[in-house]
Amino acid sequence: MLLRPVSHPEAQPRFLLNGFPKAGLHLLALLVAPIADPPDGTLWEHGDWWGVLYNIWTLRWRDERALRGQFWKLARLEPGHYLRGHIAYREDVAAHIDNCGISHVFIRRDLRDVAVSLAHHVLDPTADAKHTGKALYMLMDDFDDVLEAAITGVGPYAGVVDRWRQYQGWLDAPRTLCIRYEDALERREEAAEAILRYGLERIRDVFDVDWMLDPRRFAQGIAAMVKTSYETHRSPTFRTGQTGGWREAFKERHIEAFKRAGGYEALAAMGYEED
Repeated sequence: MLLRPVSHPEAQPRFLLNGFPKAGLHLLALLVAPIADPPDGTLWEHGDWWGVLYNIWTLRWRDERALRGQFWKLARLEPGHYLRGHIAYREDVAAHIDNCGISHVFIRRDLRDVAVSLAHHVLDPTADAKHTGKALYMLMDDFDDVLEAAITGVGPYAGVVDRWRQYQGWLDAPRTLCIRYEDALERREEAAEAILRYGLERIRDVFDVDWMLDPRRFAQGIAAMVKTSYETHRSPTFRTGQTGGWREAFKERHIEAFKRAGGYEALAAMGYEED
């Protein structure tokens, strides 16, 4: 426990780790591992992925009954635990997360790198996490075709830019900590401190808890978070974790496809391009 409590000995953050698919959710989970645990018990045995259908590669949301079930589970998350999810933005979802007093951390990544990561993922027959469209992508001639399909979409599977538009509302959501994958990867200590401090401040904001921070334990927590962030063997979908790999993978056809999809406008809104 990283707090020296004064009036509330059970005060611990409850985290919801959220990210656009292939944007680095695994890195968030590794960072948070020393300060929060995944939930256990039969309630959580089917995993905690929620949001849109077909393993989050389409634009279709789950039905309202399924979403209410996820709301119910989130409200019952115990202090000192975390949930993960690829959760697109909706006002009712944002309001529920806020009303539950959850520490909501959202990670984003350059959509060009996301497209490259997705292309490698769907072509990897050994990947633990299944993609319902693997067979469709594998019918394509080569990697360049798969990458273009990841950008523009194919069949029922939307392209990365179209899908990102369902998530971008989190960038302006109040009381949500938004971080860039590139920053978390290259400045891990700063990212760890931001996440831990945000989690503790969220407790204070929501519950008016009177506590004092133990500087020694706070520093130990940050160091532990940085250490576990390198334990990539814990992630079943981790490949290389590099940034800027799109520069080697993108050809002129991919650049043009990304432009047509509105990718550069999206990057500007995300803070990756000036215009």
